[in-house]
Amino acid sequence: MSQQDDETALDDVQDLGSLPFHVGVFDRPSNPSGIPDVLPFRVGVRRKDGLLFQLANQDVEAYLARAYATGHLLGTAMDDTDIGSRYADDFLAFIRETVPDLEGIRVLEIGCGRGYLLKLMAEAGAKAIGIEPGVGLRDYWQAYGVDVVDDTFPSSRVTGTFDLILAYGVLEHVAEPDAFIGALRSQLAPGGKALLSVPDCGEFLANNDPAMFVHEHYSYFSTASLTAFLQANGLQVLKVRKAGFGGAIYCAWQDDPSMSSRDAQDDIATEPVSSQIADFASWRRFIEQQVEALSVQGLKLGVYCPGRALSVLPLGAQYRFFDDDRELHGRYYPPFDVPVESRDTLIETPVDRLWIYSRTFGPRLAEALRQVPALSGTLIETLADLTARYQQEGAALGST
Repeated sequence: MSQQDDETALDDVQDLGSLPFHVGVFDRPSNPSGIPDVLPFRVGVRRKDGLLFQLANQDVEAYLARAYATGHLLGTAMDDTDIGSRYADDFLAFIRETVPDLEGIRVLEIGCGRGYLLKLMAEAGAKAIGIEPGVGLRDYWQAYGVDVVDDTFPSSRVTGTFDLILAYGVLEHVAEPDAFIGALRSQLAPGGKALLSVPDCGEFLANNDPAMFVHEHYSYFSTASLTAFLQANGLQVLKVRKAGFGGAIYCAWQDDPSMSSRDAQDDIATEPVSSQIADFASWRRFIEQQVEALSVQGLKLGVYCPGRALSVLPLGAQYRFFDDDRELHGRYYPPFDVPVESRDTLIETPVDRLWIYSRTFGPRLAEALRQVPALSGTLIETLADLTARYQQEGAALGST
């Protein structure tokens, strides 16, 4: 039995029922044939290091494997588009903070996606190779001229050791994170470094907001829990900071042969469980009541950055979705029967209430949209506004 399955090793478990099963955006409001639109979701907290994670489910794992094999992605990919390149450039800046000279070093990128970061590493002089199970992305690999092994990590087709191993947006997808770190360590050259990026869930945890939960993510990290997790695995954490662009945590670490994971664990001061797991159901009930109240009043609700709100929005309600990513326009987040619209269509046909569901970009978006005369009749609310109302009106929901 794995750590993820062993509930005796947990301090708390919450069953969130069925959540939308999101593996990408599509041209219709349903997932590809054979992939369900909703699946069950349970979370727990590991006693040894305070890590919040999704409990293992064989159906979820099987359907995720199918989605990954076809190259489906959730979120914005690193590529040469305006937004995609900004994510890549920001992570590249963190790489250079840790390894200033990339010339001639051997680099492995785990979960390289479209291969754009590999391209940047090669242009900097590194001998870079990637590993990625999404063979549907092969056209991008060819266009960028990068070397990619179409497999999951670890792979018998990726041998030897590397001076630098990168894993951007990968660790949270791994069902057995300790085993993943062990496999990664085995392919680090002596003195080599590993750089990780994971979604920053700290504010979500602090505000009881379960919007961070998606089936493809098994682990949910704050800065403190990521540090504790790595140290509990006997690693020397060199640097941890928030991303300059987007809502991620960057971390650099190297192996510490003088410390075993058992020795390290005795020194780990994990956050109290009460601060690691919240009453996520109360936030969902709060959002459901807000949506229902708007419907009763006949008010039209729009959601900006809907990809970050999928796990909290009640199914069956009427919404309009908006995003600045042009690749999303006219497409759907199953099972919501709502095509994503542009900022221009929002301005042309305003809604009565607009929720901007982004903790990272929300304040700037709200400030810009409030300056648009055509939206003067729209009440624009950020997550900070919703959180304040939740604290005033929704606290009692946890006991109902």
